[in-house]
Amino acid sequence: SARPVLWRVLDPLRLHYGLADMPGPVARLARLAAECTPVDAVLLTPPGFAAVRLVGPRAIVVDYKTYPFDDGGLQDWRRRLEACYGPLNPAAGDMHGQMAANYRRLADAERAGLARWFGATHVVLEADAPTAERVVGRTAEFKIVELAAAPADDSSLVALGAGPRALE
Repeated sequence: SARPVLWRVLDPLRLHYGLADMPGPVARLARLAAECTPVDAVLLTPPGFAAVRLVGPRAIVVDYKTYPFDDGGLQDWRRRLEACYGPLNPAAGDMHGQMAANYRRLADAERAGLARWFGATHVVLEADAPTAERVVGRTAEFKIVELAAAPADDSSLVALGAGPRALE
């Protein structure tokens, strides 16, 4: 190489830290999403999974900490939060814990209905969560499942108890 000798000696010692180097279970899942989902995939995730967008990079339905800065966007964000993570009770505290618990309680039909309503193609579950959907990737903590194509008479939103009108 034409680079000076000193540069060739010091270059391997250069520290570089980027989004792809983020540690932790969510970042591991995000890297896995990049490997096992198409670039146009949209994932329904538990709350707090913004790293999937940043590290993956894959689109997600909603994230608790990333919200829009306009009135219409905030209303849509709140509707998505409550649809995906259940009714929220600020007085009870620990909003993230409430959302995570509500998400864990969703059955396959409810998750599939939500995912289809919001255009998601994949769902992130805890590794030990039961599912009939096809698992396309797995870490020690989580798994990514691909949703089967919706039947022509898809009634999966009925399982939500409110249907799509509640989300309008």
